[in-house]
Amino acid sequence: MKPVFKAGLCISDLVAVAYEGENLGEIVVPAGKVGLATMCSIVVNGTLLKAGVPMDSKFGGVLEIRNNKPLRFVELD
Repeated sequence: MKPVFKAGLCISDLVAVAYEGENLGEIVVPAGKVGLATMCSIVVNGTLLKAGVPMDSKFGGVLEIRNNKPLRFVELD
């Protein structure tokens, strides 16, 4: 993850780590797994909303980046 953070492709370089049986929010990490939680734009939008700044998020997704340029959405909700 460090190269992605150094490239400036993330909103934040903060990462929460949880091990099997521990929680990340309301999610319990399954046995034999490690959970990672990172900051996303939805968290930023929620913070702005709470501060009284109107926000209207239309969707969220995973953007594929190739050669430091956005290529396509590989997942979209």
